[in-house]
Amino acid sequence: MLILDPLDVSFGARSWRDVRSLAVSVEAARVAESWSDLGPWCVFADVPERRVRVQIVRSFEGSELAAPAVGDEALLTFTVSEGGSESARQVVARCVVTAVRHEIAQGKAVQRLDLLALSETGGATPIEM
Repeated sequence: MLILDPLDVSFGARSWRDVRSLAVSVEAARVAESWSDLGPWCVFADVPERRVRVQIVRSFEGSELAAPAVGDEALLTFTVSEGGSESARQVVARCVVTAVRHEIAQGKAVQRLDLLALSETGGATPIEM
């Protein structure tokens, strides 16, 4: 899921303004693979463990002194609107910050935040819409 200019992004009590993009990616944390004796190609694959990563890109004009720290855990909430329609949905995920980077891009300050979404039970999806 890729959201450009998401609405109302917050992490715990902090409201994040000027979020340019928010990307939610699902990836395999472990892949189970199996081969037969009949050739070199994999005949079975399964993904028993998965992770959901969230990358947030913000731009800002002034100094950023209240950046989250690696290891901070809170509820990430944001609102998405499909194609500018009025049917906006709120998305919620409990997340841990795994990386915080600051850069200067095209003369503007940019903050890149990497988060890992957590499941409440291990069997439930970490992202709620």
